[in-house]
Amino acid sequence: MQFGNELHLDNTIGCMIAKTYLIGKIVTAKTVKVQMKNTWSIKGGFKVIDKQDNLFLIRFEFENDYCKVLDSARWLVSN
Repeated sequence: MQFGNELHLDNTIGCMIAKTYLIGKIVTAKTVKVQMKNTWSIKGGFKVIDKQDNLFLIRFEFENDYCKVLDSARWLVSN
């Protein structure tokens, strides 16, 4: 499975919105969390909240992790 994300920043520090793009597939918050946890090397935890239609709110425990992911982490995942 491959999916790309479009990022939008929330006004809250440590929080971002990610939109996944899949043709004919529904992605769950659990799938996003597992894939991103295996991809990102961050120190703290993060929550993935399913908002609607493959749109997710990602909230990071630590601001440093948020900045690291925003600036330099991979957002394209293959399974």
